Amino acid sequence: MPDSSRLLAVSEVAHAANCQWRLWCYLTDNTQLESPDVFHRYIGDLTSGEDEKLAAKYRAAGRVFQTDLELTAEDLNGTLPFLVYEDDSWVLQMARFSAHARQDSVNLLAGYAHLARHNQELLNADFPALAAKLAPYAQILLADGKTVDFPLDELEELWEPIADQARELAGDQVLLSATPEEAWRALATVCGSCTHCRWALERYDDPLLISGVGPGLRRELRHENIFTASAFAANPPSGYSPELIRQAQLQVAQHPGELLLETNPLSPALMALPEPHPGDVYLDFENDSLWGWTLKDHTGLIYLGGLVCCDQDSWGEQKTLTPALPIRGQESLPAADTLNMAEEVGELSTRIGGKYRRFWAHNRAQERQLLIDLLDFLRQRFQRFPQMHIYHYSPQERLYLQRLSSRHGLLQGEVRDLLAGDGPLRDLQQVVQSAIRTGQGGYSLKEMEPFYMGSWMRSEDLDNGADSVIVYDALSRAGALDPGAELSVDAAEQLRLLALYNEYDCCSTALLHHWLIAQRRRPA
Repeated sequence: MPDSSRLLAVSEVAHAANCQWRLWCYLTDNTQLESPDVFHRYIGDLTSGEDEKLAAKYRAAGRVFQTDLELTAEDLNGTLPFLVYEDDSWVLQMARFSAHARQDSVNLLAGYAHLARHNQELLNADFPALAAKLAPYAQILLADGKTVDFPLDELEELWEPIADQARELAGDQVLLSATPEEAWRALATVCGSCTHCRWALERYDDPLLISGVGPGLRRELRHENIFTASAFAANPPSGYSPELIRQAQLQVAQHPGELLLETNPLSPALMALPEPHPGDVYLDFENDSLWGWTLKDHTGLIYLGGLVCCDQDSWGEQKTLTPALPIRGQESLPAADTLNMAEEVGELSTRIGGKYRRFWAHNRAQERQLLIDLLDFLRQRFQRFPQMHIYHYSPQERLYLQRLSSRHGLLQGEVRDLLAGDGPLRDLQQVVQSAIRTGQGGYSLKEMEPFYMGSWMRSEDLDNGADSVIVYDALSRAGALDPGAELSVDAAEQLRLLALYNEYDCCSTALLHHWLIAQRRRPA
């Protein structure tokens, strides 16, 4: 029987405002109900680094401060991040590796402020001569250098209902004694994105698995006594869109080892999609969103721009590959390609009849040059192929082009022409979302690839965009990419893998274009 009288960690209570499931796992010691999350662990390490930098800054300035002060208030406990002596008061501070004061961070600060307010007599324990009181505000120090103030009274108002909700859950012996599945079904507030939730979603067939369903819609479905994706697909309540209902039905009907696909060949977006042209370019950018935050700029570094294009007068034979798995209802499939995943940069591009080009940038000056070189290449290509188009997947590439031009005040007219509604850029994701329905859990490029990449499916090294950010950011922070630094064997290997990841996205986009054209030719 879980002990409902245990002290509640302020950090877990703060998270419970958005996810009661995580608090239930904490209270019942179900730590195994958690999937690994490398990216968030890395962010946690960077946040700890911000704490260390802040402490070093205060030491160097001779400031009086406290850190790691453990406090208890009623049934809550936690360790305060920073108390800094300023104007005869202790100012509660919390450093976050973030560009904004996110609500989850404000919730956590409110919990720390509650502990500090109820333990003011302990704040001077190590500094009795100061006799300082707690300042009437607390602060979040952001990684871009900004400081955001929050009045303690407002933080207390925020904290009280959060703590009360957590206490109610902690005192519910029936819920604490329930099985994980029973508890998951009973809890209305789950985020669906934390490592604990990701473990539960698929195991319990949750409606959040349906592409297009978020936490708010999940709560609506609970009011309709719909607790699983299967239940929604089998008996959808009135008022929900036919598209969402069909999406649920396809996902529920798709079995392991097969794919489900529905195409509308008369979709306006699919009908308007240009045929492949020998001048076409398939573009993908990689952005380190954690790089070099300042007060003026916290959008990261666009460290790699890659593209695949054909250097011949034609792409040659049709490049659509066989699916990686059988598509139900499509019995006649081309033979599977038997080549292994390319291990050298440029190899996969060659196999599909193209050539891969990449433009690296490890600092702002090189990022500026990346834009110059990329647009120079495109300018020359337009001269050779005036009818060419530039294809990408998702709105990110448009955003990055605009960001590069704006950030460096460079080639803004050319970029504006590229981004114009009648310009050459084409987002294939818009075509997919308009014309294609699948039994997959979403419509990312990775989720579409089983339909056309055959045995060239991604290897584990090329599987996760968040992991690529970590790899690059860690290299950059270690100084391995600094100007004049000798590139180590390990750093060179990591850059090779990043280039492979980028090239794969470019090739996948090219093959998706061919596959979409093939879908247009299928009978309605």
